[in-house]
Amino acid sequence: MFRCALFCDSLRGCTISWNASARRATVSGTCAMTVTADYRSAICGGANVKLTGPCYIAGGNLWVPVRAFAASLGCEIGWNQRTQGVTLTPGGLYWLARIIHAEAGAEPYSGKIAVGNVVLNRVASDQFPDTIHDVIFDSSYGGQFTPVSNGTINCTPSAESTAAARACLAGENTAGRSPYFLNPETSTRAAWIEDNCDVYASIGNHAFYA
Repeated sequence: MFRCALFCDSLRGCTISWNASARRATVSGTCAMTVTADYRSAICGGANVKLTGPCYIAGGNLWVPVRAFAASLGCEIGWNQRTQGVTLTPGGLYWLARIIHAEAGAEPYSGKIAVGNVVLNRVASDQFPDTIHDVIFDSSYGGQFTPVSNGTINCTPSAESTAAARACLAGENTAGRSPYFLNPETSTRAAWIEDNCDVYASIGNHAFYA
């Protein structure tokens, strides 16, 4: 019914529902998208996105232009000339949602937003790498984020973590210009940050430092 789901490994963990009378499919989870047969637009992450062609039903499947998935997942789309195939490369939204979930999955929504703000503040700073991916996987000082070293960065983010990532990219902010955060009760780097930075906000179990 929803053949395009096979294109992207990131759709694992998502739920797909089908409204037969409306001929409409809705994906929820990491990918938030609603597509309707014979329409040239889709709702991706709450925003209306114009498609490069109409969605259509053929062979019992709903076919959707792959660029719609790229828009919804924050992936970069490419073409492999050798295999004559489409490639989707995880982009900023993909990784931002994962670091938010790994670092703040049990934190309140405002805390999730704040963790995403820290990553984006680093991207904007000349003291850190220039992309979301490179900030998250920065290996300076043995690595900047514990989820990278313990593998939890690869866990599928919750719908709330994904929503927080989208909100951060849209400009929502609860951490100001803070480039650091930590759990004061468990962090091994608390002394350096506390000696050199000021607390901007405390949200849930995390303190955010500017």
